[in-house]
Amino acid sequence: MNKFTIAGIAAFLGGGVLLGFQAISTLMETEGAAWKQISLLDIFDPSWFSWIDTLSWTLLRHTADYLVSMPLFLLLFGIGTFAFLLNAIFGR
Repeated sequence: MNKFTIAGIAAFLGGGVLLGFQAISTLMETEGAAWKQISLLDIFDPSWFSWIDTLSWTLLRHTADYLVSMPLFLLLFGIGTFAFLLNAIFGR
């Protein structure tokens, strides 16, 4: 197996585990059951991402802000898909 394949499988498994645990925790809530979106901003201190505001290109700034605030399981699935595409292009 190629390193891109392993990275893609790991990202997909991480996204699936995170999605599964979020679904189970939502089902176990008795009052006001609501889906809690976990993003990179929830995991890390928001001051770590202050460099995004200093980017000069507006498109790059909005893209980085979107990637940091999007649901983590979608980000992991996207990283896995990107790794599989890289494997298809550069794999042997």
